[in-house]
Amino acid sequence: MGIILSSSTSNILCELSSSDWVAIIGALIGVFGVVVGTLLGWMLNGLSNSGKLNITPVEWTVELTNSDGLGGFTKSNYEESECLSLTSKVDIYNSSAKTKIMRNIEIAFYDKNGSSLYKLRPNDDDLTIKGQIFKYYPVQPLNFLPNTVTTKVFKWYAWKKELSYEFIFKTEKVYLTYLNEKGRTKKILLKRGKLYE
Repeated sequence: MGIILSSSTSNILCELSSSDWVAIIGALIGVFGVVVGTLLGWMLNGLSNSGKLNITPVEWTVELTNSDGLGGFTKSNYEESECLSLTSKVDIYNSSAKTKIMRNIEIAFYDKNGSSLYKLRPNDDDLTIKGQIFKYYPVQPLNFLPNTVTTKVFKWYAWKKELSYEFIFKTEKVYLTYLNEKGRTKKILLKRGKLYE
């Protein structure tokens, strides 16, 4: 269906001078430029927010130890052990153009059927005070600057007299879980297979 112009409208269009046409075309180009600029800005903003935290497990260790009587520890078997030590080293890359956050960081242990065995809040090795006596602090919320990689080491210790750590023998999968900046739970596989035999 075409546009029907009345005779008065067509007369007005015919009477426009070339400078009037230049002004109309300039106004249309301006409107088009604003619309394209708005759409382009919206798309670029969406792209800058599209990045995420990419977490790569680097190292995972489990040790059963007992006191050597001199203030240190030696490796041991489960029956004779006094302490369980877990260490997880991860590289965290923020591929976004905005700062990303990790809150409520936990390490979760699951059996072969996917049932939860145990969850713990690890210590942040960066916060550990090291000396004759070590002082450990639980991991706090972490911020990651745009387009940067950060290496984090999470540690956790349990004394057998305070916690039965038999769950390590049933564990088949270990995950790092956290809440992102939108409050969504994220789950990253740290280790698959037997944790300790």
